[in-house]
Amino acid sequence: MSIRLGPEQENTGFDKALGEYFQTIPVLETRTILVDGKHEAVQPVSTDDSIVKIVSYVPFGSKYKLTLRGVGPGIADVVWDTSTARRDRSKCLEVAVRPVRYIPTGFSYVTLSGGRQTSRTIGSVDTMILDANRILQPQANVKIIKMSEQICDLSAGGAALSLDGKNNILALARHIGGWRIQNQIARKEFEVFFVPELEAKAGNSDTTQAATYESVKTCFYEDDVSPLDEGAVLAHEMCYAYGRSGHTNKSGQLMYKSSTKTFVPKTLADLLNPI
Repeated sequence: MSIRLGPEQENTGFDKALGEYFQTIPVLETRTILVDGKHEAVQPVSTDDSIVKIVSYVPFGSKYKLTLRGVGPGIADVVWDTSTARRDRSKCLEVAVRPVRYIPTGFSYVTLSGGRQTSRTIGSVDTMILDANRILQPQANVKIIKMSEQICDLSAGGAALSLDGKNNILALARHIGGWRIQNQIARKEFEVFFVPELEAKAGNSDTTQAATYESVKTCFYEDDVSPLDEGAVLAHEMCYAYGRSGHTNKSGQLMYKSSTKTFVPKTLADLLNPI
């Protein structure tokens, strides 16, 4: 048997990387999957209709079209081999039905001394959030929620601040801490600070588009992230705070470095939104 994605199933959490078929479905949503019909004319069954329900299984050319609905949170299997003695995992689709997880996020626009400030303005982040959620919601049912937007004015006393090198970025973070206290800005669960330019290593030339400190769930995000997709960069950085530490070596996945790929595998979905 083979299960594969059609064009309409891009970014829906389909994963065979761990040696078995896997699909994420948000609660009360549906997914349609194409199944090779040469060997699988038998009607599949769900091991738990309270979690995932089979809506339909119909011929589609030489294949079959399987439509599933997530009923309630949990993990269940859709199986073609119903033997209780030994279930063939190659004829089994594991389905994780996930409730929505909201990530309350604050967005700040940094102004430094000497006229250095982000070119982004309040309200400009809405499209970026929408694009990030188009990646995260179908695959892990995670949704970034904008809780606040504000100007982070560090121009007073910030003459020595630089965004070139990790130590200088950490110094910027300390100044932001002081700004937060002075202005009574409450922390949000995840925070993004837009800065004009960012380099993880001193002397680099536009090799870093964003940097996230996992322990405090804080991201620094520069103005120019081209040629990468802005929403993908935001989703990528958020995954550092809630899921994965470091990059993957699999080029098709969201956590691959220098990539606009948006696939979220099972392992990352489980970290972002555990059931």
